[in-house]
Amino acid sequence: MQGLGGVHGKTKQKSDLLNILQIKKLCKNRMRLIKTLSVFVFTFTLLSGLPFIDVTNFRAYFQIRRTAGLHNNLAKFYQVWNDSITSGTNDHRKARKVVLWTQFFGKPYEIKRLTCPSLKSCIFTTDRKQVKDADAVVFHFWDTPKVYNRSFMPRIRLPHQYWIWYAKESPENNRYVDLISYSGIYNWTMTYRNDSDVPGPPGSLYKSYNLLKKGRIKENSTEKKGTVVWFVSKCYKFFHRHIYAKELSKHIKIDVFGGCGRRVCSRTNGTCMSATIQQYKFYLAFESYRCKEYITEKFWHNALVNGVVPIVIGPPKSDYEKFTPPNSFIHVDDFESPESLARYIKMLDKNDDLYNRFFIWRTNPPKAIPKIPGQWCVLCEKLFNTSPTENKVYTDLERWWKGENYEFCQPLVLKENIFDGLNLVHYD
Repeated sequence: MQGLGGVHGKTKQKSDLLNILQIKKLCKNRMRLIKTLSVFVFTFTLLSGLPFIDVTNFRAYFQIRRTAGLHNNLAKFYQVWNDSITSGTNDHRKARKVVLWTQFFGKPYEIKRLTCPSLKSCIFTTDRKQVKDADAVVFHFWDTPKVYNRSFMPRIRLPHQYWIWYAKESPENNRYVDLISYSGIYNWTMTYRNDSDVPGPPGSLYKSYNLLKKGRIKENSTEKKGTVVWFVSKCYKFFHRHIYAKELSKHIKIDVFGGCGRRVCSRTNGTCMSATIQQYKFYLAFESYRCKEYITEKFWHNALVNGVVPIVIGPPKSDYEKFTPPNSFIHVDDFESPESLARYIKMLDKNDDLYNRFFIWRTNPPKAIPKIPGQWCVLCEKLFNTSPTENKVYTDLERWWKGENYEFCQPLVLKENIFDGLNLVHYD
């Protein structure tokens, strides 16, 4: 039995040796594959203009991304990692340059309006030739190809540059853009949403209380000639707001002005519009789209600045409670029907004490108001404050913007041409 055991022992040793040799061979083959793949990625990157990956850190890059995927929920939309070697600069004495690669809704940017008084060390330019010196390149969603096109983008992408996706409108306004094709292209987002890398909502508590201090918000008054007013120009009848307004108008008088109603002011005459709104107690701050955090100038300027109470259709009530002055608005979701809302408005119209409660926020600010300067100032600050070793890329811009299950906007019927006369509504 011992002799047999000795034979088995030698056989086992030989088998183990073969296994070790096979493992070494596999490792060598894997290293060759990694090197080949690295060369391929490097060559493909240079030829295609895709985001540059440092091939010397290729394996570490993927290891970091695997780790990020295990510990970060948001890794399903973007990936963040740190490089051991910096390619940018953290010299706060050096000005940061931002190249605006696209136009803004088909028109050139007004550079003077993009300056940041508090941070004069940021340079904004529309000169594409300066892209080689840029710290950031901004791409406005409306003015980029509907499907990613390499020839439209800068020919060379420097490792230290941040490519920024810029969107001021809701996801429904870029529904024809194939954001999936832009996966892996952008480093930062710059939108109205507060979870953007560079947030820029049209209004905020910070801005509202600043305007109040400067006397630029109209004093409220119960002595008004009218009850409910609405300026509206996009008249697509399947918008939630028009479906609701049509029903609401059956139970209370609404004075509708603009493209969908009577013309009392030209579209460019903001003074006339404000003077008209100020004669009423309530303003229909109805958004075209009911999307996450999509609260526009209809609320902040048309209603709040003009000293009237906004009645809102838009994102969920919780978004208004989170981002707007406390108890400053009426949300339609609080009422079982437009008729029920109409009864409430009529009651407030007759009760000055209850009506004036919507303006208590002016003299009772929250204890902590987050500072939100202008969006271009936020971008400038971020360029200075971000470590040059920090990297980020959006791997699924589509679902970050629209929701993992496309839940960030309430669905509605959207025909190809929402300006077709057959799809429009008008108020007498």
